[in-house]
Amino acid sequence: MKIKERFASIRKRYGWGGLFRNAGSKLLGLVGMHASRWHLYALRQSKSDIGNLNWERSGHPFRELSLEDFHRQALLNPEWFTPGKMADMEKGLAIEGNHAYGLYEGELLICYGWISLKCFGLNPTPLLPTDAYLWDAYTHPAFRGRRLHTDLS
Repeated sequence: MKIKERFASIRKRYGWGGLFRNAGSKLLGLVGMHASRWHLYALRQSKSDIGNLNWERSGHPFRELSLEDFHRQALLNPEWFTPGKMADMEKGLAIEGNHAYGLYEGELLICYGWISLKCFGLNPTPLLPTDAYLWDAYTHPAFRGRRLHTDLS
């Protein structure tokens, strides 16, 4: 991939703000410093609402995903849905309280993310009873820049 195309892809994925934050982190790394960013968002709702999300405000028909949904995507998008990624999907769905939600265009899963109600994704560290954790969010490269991840979260 040419440098110009790679830069355009990174800008599309992270936006200008994310691009500058990532560049700043790289520069700090050159002098031996490490900065870690965590984002915490609070949305008041009951846990029973999590399984019934309909994303009305976004206008996108996100739906809960099953392991079979991911297996079909492994055939359509093997660059992302590698055997290692598929093993993580199986582990994620086997953990009580984990839910995956996605958006399709035709047969292609173009955006997905996981919500965990019990622990930090695949990490067994427990969450507080009032918390949920959004993790492993992905948007297909051809659909980046459309703010789908923002609508998902």
